[in-house]
Amino acid sequence: MSTPGPLTRRRGVRYDEGERGGSRPPGQRTSHVPGKLTTLEAAAALVPSGASLSVGGFTSQRHPTALLRALVRRGVRDLIVYCHSAGSDIDLLIGAGCVRRVEGAYLADGVFAPVAPNWRRFVEAGRIEFEDYSNAAMTARFAAGAMGLPCLPTRSMLGTDLLIRWGVPVEARRSDPTLAPMKVATMQCPFSGLPLLGAMLARRRHAPSATIVFEAGAVDPEMLHLPMSVGDSRTLVRAAQAAWLFEVLAYVLQGGRVDVGFLGAGQIDRYGNLNSTAIGDYHRPRVRFPGSGGSADVAAHSGRTVIMARHERRRFPERVDYLTSPGWLSGGASRRQAGLGDNGPAAVVTTMGVIRYRPDTREPYLAACHPCCTPEEVQAETGFHLDISGAVETPVPTAEDLDLLRRVVDPEGIFLDPPPRRVRDR
Repeated sequence: MSTPGPLTRRRGVRYDEGERGGSRPPGQRTSHVPGKLTTLEAAAALVPSGASLSVGGFTSQRHPTALLRALVRRGVRDLIVYCHSAGSDIDLLIGAGCVRRVEGAYLADGVFAPVAPNWRRFVEAGRIEFEDYSNAAMTARFAAGAMGLPCLPTRSMLGTDLLIRWGVPVEARRSDPTLAPMKVATMQCPFSGLPLLGAMLARRRHAPSATIVFEAGAVDPEMLHLPMSVGDSRTLVRAAQAAWLFEVLAYVLQGGRVDVGFLGAGQIDRYGNLNSTAIGDYHRPRVRFPGSGGSADVAAHSGRTVIMARHERRRFPERVDYLTSPGWLSGGASRRQAGLGDNGPAAVVTTMGVIRYRPDTREPYLAACHPCCTPEEVQAETGFHLDISGAVETPVPTAEDLDLLRRVVDPEGIFLDPPPRRVRDR
């Protein structure tokens, strides 16, 4: 599969010999880049209505907010925005009515806004055009544009609705010069929050040599504190590498160097397919989620995945409304037939139990049930049939596990309830 790059315009940079206002010694060749400093309003004037725009940063971090507010003040309209993991930056422009279309993978602000509020409101009201990709697909699009190529190949999004359900149909693309003729094209290969807690607990409990990789670019950080998102600067403390999205997703993940990927989603269906895009009609959804982010990529390329979620019947339908990240697709050999390997979900760990899959049919079964409930109660909160006949009781967490989670992994109570306060006797 190949993903076309965003439309790009090249602009030459002029180099002036010599220093301004000075002189250079005879025979010495120098080059000087013209001054790049300008006023905020002058910079904003470079972005007219109808422009194609991409903004740096990641979810809630490192955005040129002052510039974005200047665009709002200028009344810029009909922007076409390209992004991978955006947040308050693009959401600000959407809320001000500046954006016509978003082509991206994810819009949220970490713990501050699990779904960017203006993005969700505009999509659910049908007030904005959009096209969904995964993070790896978007970085491939940016890389293709930077290299002057029409597309770059990737296995990401195979087997998902990201591939076959388009926000902008082919007919509309033919009449819109700002759009690539196709969202994606399949081709024959030319070459024969809770997940984070689990990873950090595993490293401190039984896998001290495990290497944690964050899709935003951090590789093997020390993890002194629980980050609020995969783009949090706390993921870079004593990291072995501070890479960028493309390097992690292309060289580490697609290179086959990730053994286990941890994932979450708004919906999880019978075969472990995940939906983090929308509930209801894709074009006018009842609920809009943030998007794939790197979920589709992790599900496609990790050695195996572990899915973590709160167990509620609404989260576990027979079939997801939108297939964002591939599990075992329709069971049996369907995942391999879609061009993916036998590296689907190994388990779904929920607040009620552990679901696993039969090795031949990929049918789900309840492997373990937590002491807080019965297997029958798990089935009642699941929208598809589970074989509960062989379920065992999940071992109770040890006091050491709970202490590690509450006082070491998440002492601020970002994802867990904060530890009880100790009251002094008077």
